[in-house]
Parts: sequence; structure tokens; C-alpha cells
Amino acid sequence: MTNERRSQLALGRRTIGTGGALGKRASLLGVSALLLATFTYAQDTAKPSDGADTSDRPRVEEVVVTGLRLSVQTSQELKRNAEVIVDSVSAVDIGALPDRSVTEALQRISGVTIDHLFAPSDTNRFSAEGSGVAIRGLTQVRSELNGRDVFSARNTRGLSFEDVPSELMAGVDVFKNPSADMIEGGIAGTVNLRTRKPFDAPGLYAGGTASMNYGDFSEEAEPQASILVSNRWQTGIGDFGALIDVAYSKLATRTDSIQFGRPFRRDAAEVGATGVPCEDMRGGTFNCVYVPAGARWSELDFDRERIGYDIALQWAPNDRTEVVLNVLQSDYTMNWIEHSAWLEEWPYSIVPAAGTSFTFDDSGVFRSGTMVSNAGLPGADYLGQLQTPGARMPTGSTARAAEMHQKTTDYTLSVQFDATERLSFTGDLQYVYAKADNFDYTINSQVNPSALQVDLTGGLPSVSAMPDGYLETRGNYFWAAGMDDTQKNKGTEFATRFDVAYSLDAGWLQTLKGGVRFTNRKAENTDTGYNWQPISQWWQGDAQGNWPGHLASLDDYMTGHSTLFNFSDFYRGRANLPGGLWVASDSLVEDLKNNAGLVQTALVNGSGWAPDRFREGDTNTQREKTYAAFALLRFGGDLGSLPLDGNVGVRAVRTDYEAVGYAQQPDWTNHQLLNNNGDPNFVANYGSGDWLPRNFDDSYTDVLPSLNLRLKLTPELQLRFAASKAIARPTFEQLAANVKLGGDLLTTQDPVTQQPGSEIVTSFTGSGGNPMLKPMEANQYDAAVEWYFAPQGSLYSTFFYKDVKNYFIRGTETQSLFGLDWQVDATINGDEGVIKGFEVGYSQFYDFLPGWLQGFGAQANFTYVDSKGGGPTAGPSGGSATVPPGLPIEGLSKTSYNLVALYQRGAIEARLAYNWREQWLLTTQDGDGKGSVWNGDYGQLDASLFFRFSPNVQVGIEANNLTNTTQKLLVGPYKYSLAADGRTPAYNVDYVDSRLYQNAWFTFDRRYAATVRVSF
Repeated sequence: MTNERRSQLALGRRTIGTGGALGKRASLLGVSALLLATFTYAQDTAKPSDGADTSDRPRVEEVVVTGLRLSVQTSQELKRNAEVIVDSVSAVDIGALPDRSVTEALQRISGVTIDHLFAPSDTNRFSAEGSGVAIRGLTQVRSELNGRDVFSARNTRGLSFEDVPSELMAGVDVFKNPSADMIEGGIAGTVNLRTRKPFDAPGLYAGGTASMNYGDFSEEAEPQASILVSNRWQTGIGDFGALIDVAYSKLATRTDSIQFGRPFRRDAAEVGATGVPCEDMRGGTFNCVYVPAGARWSELDFDRERIGYDIALQWAPNDRTEVVLNVLQSDYTMNWIEHSAWLEEWPYSIVPAAGTSFTFDDSGVFRSGTMVSNAGLPGADYLGQLQTPGARMPTGSTARAAEMHQKTTDYTLSVQFDATERLSFTGDLQYVYAKADNFDYTINSQVNPSALQVDLTGGLPSVSAMPDGYLETRGNYFWAAGMDDTQKNKGTEFATRFDVAYSLDAGWLQTLKGGVRFTNRKAENTDTGYNWQPISQWWQGDAQGNWPGHLASLDDYMTGHSTLFNFSDFYRGRANLPGGLWVASDSLVEDLKNNAGLVQTALVNGSGWAPDRFREGDTNTQREKTYAAFALLRFGGDLGSLPLDGNVGVRAVRTDYEAVGYAQQPDWTNHQLLNNNGDPNFVANYGSGDWLPRNFDDSYTDVLPSLNLRLKLTPELQLRFAASKAIARPTFEQLAANVKLGGDLLTTQDPVTQQPGSEIVTSFTGSGGNPMLKPMEANQYDAAVEWYFAPQGSLYSTFFYKDVKNYFIRGTETQSLFGLDWQVDATINGDEGVIKGFEVGYSQFYDFLPGWLQGFGAQANFTYVDSKGGGPTAGPSGGSATVPPGLPIEGLSKTSYNLVALYQRGAIEARLAYNWREQWLLTTQDGDGKGSVWNGDYGQLDASLFFRFSPNVQVGIEANNLTNTTQKLLVGPYKYSLAADGRTPAYNVDYVDSRLYQNAWFTFDRRYAATVRVSF
């Protein structure tokens, strides 16, 4: 073994610090040490350079670790030697992170879960590629790149991990409990993305990957490729290295879904059923059943393109100085188009078709039936056949297209200088620039079949329309509505820090470290909001103001811009649907703003949809500065005969922030307010409808102590204990100053004429952001036992406890504006809560087995998380329903686990990985009005198989979602308020329905990739 390799491996075994610049550098060098075991294999096993005959010397057998084993060993060494509790996923080969995205790699770590939503509150649209990350049930995850800030411009604080090419990563670390030198903000945990550096290899190194990805549902194949070139030179001014890593990938997937509106309690007599006994608000009983508000089915086709590069320059002019310049950019473009149908009807108007009846289970929940409406519609111009009750079931058909373009660029310059054997300095300068441009366009057409047949008794729902063929006839449709939303987001941050470390070498006292950090972050997020306007509807007045309005038939208007969408192979042929829908053409909806003039030719009533534009009140601007300082003491010695080491420290940070936006007053200018509520200037001051500037600024200081201990019972068995205080700042969207104000009006009655008279404002309400939010805080504790019984073998268990306060929940906050107090629906700070649980993990290769069986290995982990408090005590209203108390935290699964089978022997490497998580609450307030939505239990099987043709070439196949798992959603529970809306029957208020109801079924691609990896 060469002296260089021996010293590098020794460094890899040292206790590495994982916080701050010094700790991160040591962590990277530890990874480098293990990488060099592979890079220098040829040199180490060659004959001595002097050419001496070694045939008579004793032979020393050397085991060289590569591939999967080296990845497992690298991650294990990082966890074993770290100062804090951390778990890692490592990629020792170029492009060999074990999953196709960073997000999906993270789910293999104990305590980490992901979902597949495009947006947290949009439960109508799922993706085959993983998205949001939660750690131990909390979503306030801090993201880092090589130990420094990184983020996406999405009105949030962190990075969208799916934006970053996994091929650029050397590894991903998840820190569970911090030390004082780590940047604050990760109350759930901190995810650090590690890239490669030129000094990781001793000289010239190059490698690349090439893949072709295929989705069996989308039936599209897309490319993926990466290339890395790194070299290192001895020059007259020191050791110099350069690295460039470029990655490109495309992905195409398809998602099919069937959904149902949330169930409403109905009087069984209304639908001709027997029902089950229920209590009503008057204290009596009646027979009730639960009927869904409607049905929805959709096909969503998703395309993603991701380009990234990492450039690193590393210079060591002497043994005491190192300078690193790093530039990383990720450029992510996503677009999808969705075709869907959705039944829209007032839930209490849905009844069985004449001569038929609904069927229900023993609990009174709807199972099957033919639905019609008993509401009826007025008007003689409603396509001729829809004037009488029971003659139609209004069904919208939608074409919707969205595109998101996000780019994040990180520039970092770091310097380390060892002034003496004991004194060292490190410093960073960093600039992050992120931007995002998004649009979302929709065209709705509408059709009105006489009935909808629904059957939930099979494995999947069945939906059909009556009469047969009605939905396939274009003349039965009219252009109904348009909608657009445009967003432009930009975020920047300048950060600098300076650390100093002094080696004490005084008994138990080892190193004293301190530092300061300053950041200046700005975010500007502009969003028009969803601009929904009719194209033609019966309830519109026509150009002369006559009511009802007219309808623009697809046969008469924009006749060349609609298409029959057939939902071919829907749900892989396992679900029954109507034959097709007439929808807007893809070319019309994908370029809707430029096609606005065309759409407006169908405005038969003289007014309707027009594209939105940015206005006052659409821009949310935040500025935030932080000033942090920390002190940390590393210590170590013998506690009796047992080695004990650790660190203790404190971090203090002051946060100054400013939110700049607008408040829109209600428009009461056309209302006859009684005596202007006692104020002659009331309307001018509070109800003009104007957008008025609103600025808010504040500051706060947090003191965050931490303690990390490690006791070595044996060289292989160690105990850990960690305690710290952590914070998580609100997102910029939650802190927005923008708010729209309104109120409830009560119409009085003239005592003489008995006619409606003036109006009185009885309540002052609003919705928007809450710049008064405080950060979440947690006192958190971890205790772990770790047994490292082999270089690639370990068993550990970690117990954790978080005492959290100031949860972010949806609720009502009093905001004082223009001299009045308004009850604003916004994110607020909730009560205290507790999150506790444990993680268990195991990893081993079975080298004791005979022959080829020695190649087998296994990894497994299990996480249990329990929470008390922290959920919403009373959610915002949605119709007559509100969120009941006692819900868990959004995103928290009580149990989750990973099972991984490994094989590496000779030229073969194989991996079979199953990930499972228990049912969890997706959102307490779904954006589509379903209220609380849950994801059912979900498990997915992934696999890979590689064959190494030579030390430099590896070929394999990878597969995701082999189990073709159905993603199932549930809705509920519901709390029905006392205040009916005038239309809701009295029996359906003032009660809590605590059940969860099956709501949706999603299926998406199995993904396959053929991959080649080359290195030289």
C-alpha cells in the first residue's frame, strides 16, 4: 500500500466534523479517502517501481472494495465518524447515486419520506417522480450544497430536490440533530448535497453515464447522460485541480386518475334509500346516507428536462492553504397537459334516475347508482334539451397545460488557511441566484348528459354517461370558461462567513471553534392568481343585459380548435369510462395568452374571459438579513476505561426582515351602507376596493445551544446523545404582506314599506399572508446506539423527541389595517406539540456464506413517528365544513420502512429496493374544496442490475415502480358548522363526521432505463 493511500485511509477513519467549513472539508476528504481506494487500485497492486523480483517475498492479500460495497462502506464510515447524528447515501461511481433523482434517493434513509404531488394543496395531480421531502414527520427541511445555503425560487426557503441532477452528486447527507457550527433553520433536519472536488482523485480522472429512460405508460423513451472530467497538476505555484461535471436528462410520464367529490350526508328519503340512523342538530334522529358530490377522471402527460453543471477549481499553493471556487447550476423545465372530465352539481340536487335506486354499504356510504339532478335550469337557449329538472348532469371537460422553468445558480469561493499547527481559519463568499417562470392555462368546455352511472363495487370505479354516445357528439358541448395564472419568481442571497479553530490539546479540551456569518436575502414573487372567467354560461347576461345568456356551441365557434380525446388504455385498461370527451386542442390551450383573440370570438354574451396581467397586489417582496455567531468546544477523553468525545456549543442569530405588498379593501362603493356604519368616511377609508401599500418589518433573536456526545463501549459499539434547540423560519409565501379584505353585509328592512333597506357590515374578514408569523421552535433530543460489526455491516437504533411550539397551521389571525381589526384567513402560529419516535437500521454483506452466496447483502430500516398537538385546532371554512380538531401534522406517516436486497460478486451488481409508508395527511385544506385529504398506505418496488465488463465499463438496467402501485387518496373527517348557508339542509350542520372516505385512484408509469457507465 502506498504511503499516500495509507494516509488518506487513515484520514477517512478519523472523527470528522460535519458542521461548518472545517467539518464539511473533513467530511469531503473522508469520502475522498474511500474513493481513492478505487482510483489507486492499479498502482497499488503493480510491481515495485524499482523492478525488483518479489517472487520470494511473503504475499499480502489485499481486498479492494468497489461498487455497491464501497458505496455502503462510504456511507457507513460517514455515519460512524461524524460528530453529529447523520445518515448518508453515497455514489462512488460517476452517476451512480442509487436512484434516478435526489428526492427518490433520500427516501431510502431512515426517517425520510417523500410524496408525489406537484403542489402540497393540489391533490388532483400526482407525478411518477418523487417530490416533497419530510424528515421525522416535519416538512421544514433545510437544504444545503456542500454545507452552504441553496434554494429554488418557489416562494419557499429550500431547494426543490427534484430540480438537481442526481448525476452531479457524490452523496447526500441527512443531519438529524445539529451542532452549533451548522447553519440554523432545519427544525426537521438538514439535507446536504455533496458534489465532487478535483482533489478527490490523484490525477486525471474522467467518467460518464448514458441512459435511455422508458415509461411503459407514456410509451416514450428519453435520454439521460452525464460526463465528468477532473485533473490535478503540480505547478510552480502549488497543487492545482480542475473539475467539470455536466448532466442532462429528460423524463416523460403519464398519470391516470379517477376521483370522486367528498361525500355529503343526505336524508335517505331524498334518494329513496333506507339509510342508517343519524342525529340532527335538533337533537332528533333520521335515516341518512352519504352520497359523493360528483366524479372526475383525467389523464395527465408530464415531460421534464433537466440540465446541470458543476465547475470546481481547487488550489493548494502550499501545505497550509487551500482555495476552492465552485459554480453549480441547475436548469429545470417541466410541462404537463391534462385532459379531464368533472361532474359539477350542487350535492343536495343529486338523486337516482327515475325507476332506479342507489346502493349503499352497511354504513350508508354510496356504492353504485345512476345519478341525475333534480335542480333544472331556466332558459330556452341551453342547447335545446335542458330546460326541465332531471334532464341533465352538468359535466365539464377540460384541457389544462402548465409549464415551470426554474434555474438556480450557486457561486462559492472558500479559503482555508492553517496559520500554525494549532490555529486555522476558514472563510466563504457565496452568491445564489434563483428564478422561476411558470404559467398555467385552462379551457373548459361543458356537456350535459342526462345521467351518470357510477359503480364503486369493483376494484376500480366504473363511470359511464347516458344516453350512450352523448359525450362523443361535439354539438352537445359549449365553450364554458377560461383560466390563466402566471408567476415570475426571483430570489438572491449573498452570504459570507468566517470561522477560526484553535487546537487546545489540554486534556479533555481538544478544539475551540468560533465563527460569524452574515446573509442578505431577497425574494420577489409575482403571481396573477387563478383568473377564471366564463366564455359562455346560461347565468350570464347577454350583450344587452338580458338573462339568461347564450351558449357558444363547439359546432359553431372555434370549430377547428377542439378535439375528441379518447382516454385510450385508460388506467391500463382496468377501468371503464365513457368513450371520449370533446376538449380544446393542445395547441389552443398551450399558447392560451397568444390565442386570447381567438377565444374571445366565442364570447357570445359580450363579455367574459380575457388574459390576466400583473397588477398592484400581485407582487410579494421580502428582504431578510441574518447575523449569526457561534462558539463550539470539541472535547474527548476516557470516562473510566471508555472513550468519550463530543462537542458543546451555542449559536446566536438575529433575523431582520421586511415584507412589502398590498392590501385590497373590499368594494362597497355600490352598497347602501346604513349611516356608513356611523362613519361618514367609512367607504372611502375601508371599502373603496383599492389596493393600498402595506409594509411590515420586524426582527427577532434566537439563542440555539447544542450538545453532542459519543461514548465508545468497544471499538465497534458506540452510544450517542444529542440535544439542541432549533428553529424554522416561515416561508416567504406565508410571510407575504398581501391580503384581500372583505366582510359580511346584513340587509336591513324598512319598518314602513317592509322593503329591503340599507346594509350594515357585520364582520370584517380577509385572506392572504401573515407577516407577523414567528418561527417554529423545537427543543430536540436524540439517543442512539450504533454497532459497526464489519466494514459494510452495521446495526443502529435512534430514539428522538421534539418539543415543538409555534407550529405553522392554517387558521384565522387578527390583522389591524386602516384602523380596523380584520379576521384574516392565513397561516398562523399554532399551539405546542410533541413529535417522538425511533429509527432502526441494519446493513450487511453475508461474506460468511459459501461460494457465490457471499455476494448477497441486505439493508433495512424502520421508522416510527408519533405526534401530539401541532395540528389545526379549527381550520378555515370550506362551504359549511371546517377542519375538525385532532388531526395529525401534514406529511407525517406513523410508520415507514425500506427493505433492500443487494448482490455484488465478480462482475455482477444488483439491487432490489422496496419502500413503504403508512397513510398520511396530505393537506388540511385541499385547493379543490375536498377539505382534508389523505394519502393511503403506499409501497413501491425498484430494482437495478449491472454487469461490469472491465474495471472501466459497466452496463445495466434500472427499473422504478415494478409493483405498478395504485396511489389511493381518502377524504375527511368533516366538521359541519352551525351557520348554514341558506342552501344547506338543516340536518347537515352542527355535527362531526369522523370517517375517512375513499376519494381517488392514481396510476403512473413503470420506468425503465438502460445505462452505460464508463470511467478512465
